[in-house]
Amino acid sequence: MTGSIYALVGLGLTMTFGLLDILNFAHGQMLMLGAYGTFFLVRAGVPFLPAMVIAMGGVALLGVIVERVFFRPVRATPVNGLIVSIGLIAVIENVALVAWGADPKDIQPSLVGAVQVGGVSVILQRLLVLGITVVLIVLFSVFLRSSTLGKWIRATAQNREAAALMGIPTDRVVSVSFALGSALAAASGALLATLFPFDPFVGEVPVLKGFIVIILGGLGSPAGAILGGFALGISEALGAGLIASAFRDGFGFAILILALLWRPQGLMAPRRSR
Repeated sequence: MTGSIYALVGLGLTMTFGLLDILNFAHGQMLMLGAYGTFFLVRAGVPFLPAMVIAMGGVALLGVIVERVFFRPVRATPVNGLIVSIGLIAVIENVALVAWGADPKDIQPSLVGAVQVGGVSVILQRLLVLGITVVLIVLFSVFLRSSTLGKWIRATAQNREAAALMGIPTDRVVSVSFALGSALAAASGALLATLFPFDPFVGEVPVLKGFIVIILGGLGSPAGAILGGFALGISEALGAGLIASAFRDGFGFAILILALLWRPQGLMAPRRSR
């Protein structure tokens, strides 16, 4: 379950950093906004799944605005983009803090109870989170490989100048990639909110794990982000259960260091055009 959440976060980061070389540390704040958006819709009486989809759409629209207003003017200078994203973290978190307060909130699970799987009691809500995440990953993969827009995204990632010469509207592709990445972040935030309490700072740790995932899997590789997400989640769970739970977050960085020493290009690094 944890690995599936990491995979969603990693896929969102892959759309902006791995494919487009735009370093957006404010990706975690999109996760936070997705959690709050879903929370308020559910409290207003909207069922969880429609509420999550609506929140994904709203955060995707915000992602387009953020890309066009803040990142597009500094696209040629990645360092400035990094500074912009850090500034966005402070602005979005503090606006959320003023608007909604620091008290933790949570979304009531859609499913209550547990089932026995191989002698282990598994909470139904965790299985639901895993199932929804797998569906989102499959839909995203089909879109990226089979749709015209998905092919435009992959072509732009391989060589933006060549894609533009072939008539692909690369600026539109970048906006769509930001929208997709933001929507995936919102989905992961909504799913996390059904399992753990959240506050305006909930996105800080997941985005760090997301960067571990995309580096581990290979920059620009959606399949690598999926593999890296599940590998990280399973490694953390096993390490926390068998070695030390206090070092849970440290396992990911230890794995990242070993992976960089052994295979610095990542597990499934995509081929780059010459």
